[in-house]
Amino acid sequence: MQILLIIDNIADEPQVEITYFVPDNGKSGGKYTTVTGSVRRVDDHNREIVFTDGVTVGIDDVYMIRIK
Repeated sequence: MQILLIIDNIADEPQVEITYFVPDNGKSGGKYTTVTGSVRRVDDHNREIVFTDGVTVGIDDVYMIRIK
């Protein structure tokens, strides 16, 4: 699993590309969004991946992770 590779290499702030689902608050459905950057930490308590620029992605919303 890619998240485990990220956790194992977190000290190196690995570069990743994550595609995840963003629900539409106004109606049923949503869209997939992709973010690229360095991961600062994986927050198990809040189930989030936190990037160095402050962007957070919910682990449960992740569709695909690509480590660069």
